[in-house]
Amino acid sequence: KQVTNWAEIKRKKETGIEEVHDRGKMNWRMEGNIEEEERSDVLKLILYELSSAIASEPVRLNAIREALDEFNHDDEDKHNEELEHKADQVLFQKLAFAFAVDKTSEEVGLVATALEMVYR
Repeated sequence: KQVTNWAEIKRKKETGIEEVHDRGKMNWRMEGNIEEEERSDVLKLILYELSSAIASEPVRLNAIREALDEFNHDDEDKHNEELEHKADQVLFQKLAFAFAVDKTSEEVGLVATALEMVYR
């Protein structure tokens, strides 16, 4: 059972972040240009979803793919921000879990790729 976090819903509305559900997948979409403060909010939400994704494998993989989309850039300031928000620690937690389940899984590869992106 998922508990509704009203503060989170309010923040999503205030920042223009919209949660889009598509066949069990969750995606974050920003309307307009992403300002630095808004990116920080998006990053926090992505990391929250990534950290919370412990249910089924498709949910975990979707959260990892969302993180990959956000981390795939060559902007040093953005990477520093990701590290400030402890993206590396969240990803390492995911890597340890995925490795314990199946060392050769797609999930292990995706998390390792996300870690590489954060440390670029």
